[in-house]
Amino acid sequence: MTNEEVKIRMACIDAPEMKQAGGKESRDFLRSMLPDNAEVVLIISDTDQYGRSVAEVYVPQSNSREETAVNGEMVRAGMAHYYKRYNKACPDNADMYETWEETAIANKTGVWSSGNAERPWDFRRRNK
Repeated sequence: MTNEEVKIRMACIDAPEMKQAGGKESRDFLRSMLPDNAEVVLIISDTDQYGRSVAEVYVPQSNSREETAVNGEMVRAGMAHYYKRYNKACPDNADMYETWEETAIANKTGVWSSGNAERPWDFRRRNK
C-alpha cells in the first residue's frame, strides 16, 4: 500500500464541466464515493497529454472483498457520460459502461433527467 497523491483522468467517462448543467451534482456524487483519505485501487491504462494517469478507480468495501467501480457508478447514476472515443482505456468494462449509460438515459437519471443533456466534450468545444 502506498500513500501518494496521483492526478488521474477517469478512464472511459467524462463528467459535466462545473459551469455545465449537472456539473456540481456530478462532483458532489464523486466526492460522496471518495471520502477524505479513502483507500482506492487504480487500474492505470495510460497517461494523458497533461501527465495524468488514465485509470479506472475502485473503492474497497470495508465489510467484504468487493470493490465499488467508481467510473461505472458515475455512469450508472447518470453523473458522467460514457466516453466511447476512449474506450480502449477500459477494454474489460466498456460494454458495461455503454449499457449503463443507455439505462440512465432511458430512466432519465442524473444529467439525463432534463432530456437534453449536452455531452461535456460538445460543451467544451462550444465554449472555447
